[in-house]
Amino acid sequence: MSVPNRKVAIVHGAVAPDAPPDEQNSLEEVEIVAEALLRLGWDPVALPMTLDAATAKRRLEALAPAFVFNLVESLDGKGIYIHVGPTLFDALGLPFTGCGTEAILQTQNKLIAKRIMAKAGLPTPGWIEPDDLLAGRGGRPGQRYIVKSAWEHASVGLDGGSVASDAAELRRIALDRRARFGGDWFGEEYVEGAEFHLPIIGPRAAPEAVVGCIIDFVDFAPGEAKLFDYDAKWNEGTPSFDKTPDRLADRPGDRALIEIATPIAFACWRHFGLSGYARIDFRLDEAGRPFVIDINANPCLSYVDSLPTGAAASGIDFDNLIRRIVEAVGIAAPPPRPAVARTSKGAGALAWRSDLVPEDVETVRALVRSTGFFTAAEEDVAAELVEDALERGTERTGYHFLFAEEHGRAVGYSCYGPIMGTDSSWDLYWIVVDAKRRGGGLGRDINARTEKAVAAAGGRRLYAETSGRAQYEPTRAFYLATGYREVGRIENFYAEGDAKVIFERLV
Repeated sequence: MSVPNRKVAIVHGAVAPDAPPDEQNSLEEVEIVAEALLRLGWDPVALPMTLDAATAKRRLEALAPAFVFNLVESLDGKGIYIHVGPTLFDALGLPFTGCGTEAILQTQNKLIAKRIMAKAGLPTPGWIEPDDLLAGRGGRPGQRYIVKSAWEHASVGLDGGSVASDAAELRRIALDRRARFGGDWFGEEYVEGAEFHLPIIGPRAAPEAVVGCIIDFVDFAPGEAKLFDYDAKWNEGTPSFDKTPDRLADRPGDRALIEIATPIAFACWRHFGLSGYARIDFRLDEAGRPFVIDINANPCLSYVDSLPTGAAASGIDFDNLIRRIVEAVGIAAPPPRPAVARTSKGAGALAWRSDLVPEDVETVRALVRSTGFFTAAEEDVAAELVEDALERGTERTGYHFLFAEEHGRAVGYSCYGPIMGTDSSWDLYWIVVDAKRRGGGLGRDINARTEKAVAAAGGRRLYAETSGRAQYEPTRAFYLATGYREVGRIENFYAEGDAKVIFERLV
């Protein structure tokens, strides 16, 4: 019987520790998507990607996933590179979730998207081309314009000073944004009313709109530009954030808007060849008429974002949302995992112990060696922790152990301990599962019991460290899938090109 390929590569833009919040948000997406894929029977592996496409190619070829879950929104902090991931997936013949490469390219560049919409007769605000904006020409007299990036999404570079009507002032703003953020900038006609975001999911031929989201503008001074700017999206506690509350468009008074906007959104879906999931963003004029201001072919999937929120309001929980996104690629759900017996007696019985015996030195060596993953030097380190704890005791060394045993034989273990100089932080030094027992959930069981032991001892935070090398991608995916989040990365820590990656879990 052939073993099904359950591996999924969750490819996302690599995030630097000091990256801005719009980039940091992608790490939350990776975590919750990985958790959902695990529950759906897949084995996700997170693959951070940079502009070094050759390295990404080698990692994908080595992993040989059944498909890619594409979460690439930018590379090296630039949205202009969003197509690099999908282009690579296409070249490797790997199916990937969401919209195709052409659709992503056409929608990521707002000017290309607006030209296509205008040609198709879809309502979108008028605009000033970048060359005209920099030359101080174009635009309608008296009309206010928002200076926007042609490539960057997430409201990058957008703030209260982005709106003007004077040609010279618009030029000044464009030059300032270009100097600060790079790329082309254009002027879009300012539309006064609220924003409306309408998410769509499904295969290309059968899209389905879920409950949308309305952003209201409250407590704005007369004449003040009403923008859903960068602070409003990402910086809680700022004036922009507080003055732009959002809500589900599920009230009786929202029906007229939905009836007008939904056919327009479906037309955008068709014209741009969207698939899997997308979000169409509208701005409403004073008469309530919707104008398309953005087509987001790769919208955020964190729990608080409009697509998962709208799907939940439509009766589609997060796991089913991820399932439907995968199915839109034509990927069938994997068969159920073989059941692992967990009885108190007989075959498959597991016993747990935390005390150490002298034989555990060789037990740990054998477990670490069985994985085929660690070097001889790393085996020695794992065994030395046991020797130290046996010789000096757990209280003096701080090394705690948890063993899972089957028929009296250890099949997995963890080693953990408090971090000196802290009041409630602990380290997870090792978590190892015998190679013959991998894939059955034992690692998650050991981790869960370790977390409970740490919490019982007064620990509040559990930290794990691992290598940034490609062979450690399953380890990093395991931590993300069990509730950890990446909180730090030290490049070239272990060796040139081998970073130390630090994960944190609240317990």
